[in-house]
Amino acid sequence: MQLTNISSEIKIQRMVLYKQALIALSVFFSVGAYPDFLVDDADMEAFIEKYQKEIDLGRKAAEEKFQEFALQADRGAFTDINPHERPADAEFSPCPLINTMTYHGFLGNRNGRDIPVFEIPPMLEHVYSVQTGYGGVNLIINLGQTHLDPDGETHLLDIGRLWDRIPGNPGSIERDSSIIFHDPFFGEETREEIDEYLLEGLFSTSDDEYLTLEQLRKYTLARLEDSVKNNPEFNACNIGTLAGHYMPYLLLDRDFIFYKVSKFNFENFWRNGKLPDDYSPSTPQPVYSNRREPWSQWRAKDFEYIRQLLEEHNMSCQQDHFWSALKGSSKVKDE
Repeated sequence: MQLTNISSEIKIQRMVLYKQALIALSVFFSVGAYPDFLVDDADMEAFIEKYQKEIDLGRKAAEEKFQEFALQADRGAFTDINPHERPADAEFSPCPLINTMTYHGFLGNRNGRDIPVFEIPPMLEHVYSVQTGYGGVNLIINLGQTHLDPDGETHLLDIGRLWDRIPGNPGSIERDSSIIFHDPFFGEETREEIDEYLLEGLFSTSDDEYLTLEQLRKYTLARLEDSVKNNPEFNACNIGTLAGHYMPYLLLDRDFIFYKVSKFNFENFWRNGKLPDDYSPSTPQPVYSNRREPWSQWRAKDFEYIRQLLEEHNMSCQQDHFWSALKGSSKVKDE
């Protein structure tokens, strides 16, 4: 699988970045995983038991906030009631879902700082009908990316911390091969900026103003292959989260759910953390989640492709819970 419609100018740019990276020897983790599968069941059971109070309080707070700001909104009025406001000093994370909830006022005070981390999973369910579980919260707490409130009772997150590389720990949520941000190996100093070449390459896969599910899927997997082949410091850990990673974007256009998304809405979502003007939180079943259609059927296909690609290049990650699933692809298919 090849990245399509990438000009020679882009390839030259990559070579320049490649040489710069060889000098800088920069290593970093990259973008945006859906963190449901990052830890095994036993670890999650212990985590849930330890933090049950914060989980309950976070769910209650998210429910009350959503009731106050969202449920009275009819289609077309949702973003009027929850307008996009991004302060000049607001933090920016590699996750557009978190950015969007922040700048529309569902998380914290819109600046991306001191967000109660246990409010994030239930708010994802309310705003997007995306069920992620608490695997990501588990991970970022254990990696020291959160801090406690003055009372020492609530774990808070500054969303810019999600860019952090955790030295010596390959288990970071962030990973290489984003479809929007280049691998840090190719320029760590611009890692947190949208890569216009990648965005152009994605948009060039479509001849009209929309991106379809299949176009997003093919480009996502092509980005992975490109990263594996051209990034000599590619990190294979948590790359399994890339499977089905494109599905939430297909919730943005309410008339085309799970089918296609407009390029305008897609770019606004990633670049500015802004929901479409006609967005509403009510989505038809089935919702996006681990074991429900339509996502599971694509996840199984993606897992198989990822497994084959990484095995061909002799890549694995012993610390990664995903590899038991990736190597046992028949199990993935049966879910």
